[in-house]
Amino acid sequence: MRNLVPLHRAANSPAMSTVENRIANQIRGGQAVHYEVTLVYSKPTGVPDVVHMEAHGNRGMDVDCWIINRAGADSAVCSSEDYER
Repeated sequence: MRNLVPLHRAANSPAMSTVENRIANQIRGGQAVHYEVTLVYSKPTGVPDVVHMEAHGNRGMDVDCWIINRAGADSAVCSSEDYER
């Protein structure tokens, strides 16, 4: 299978799922979104240290968040988290 990423439970939910759900709500509301996720590795273990999420939309969405992939990572670190104007 492709596009499967091993994530710690806390990184997946609530950290990543909170950002994903907010983006999905905007898409369902009609905002066109360019969404990109990049995995960041420090070692060749196959498990990313960080998940970088970016989303830009035609109604002002500007999201730039980093999800730390470890226990205790219960929220995203975002430099920008605007979902609409």
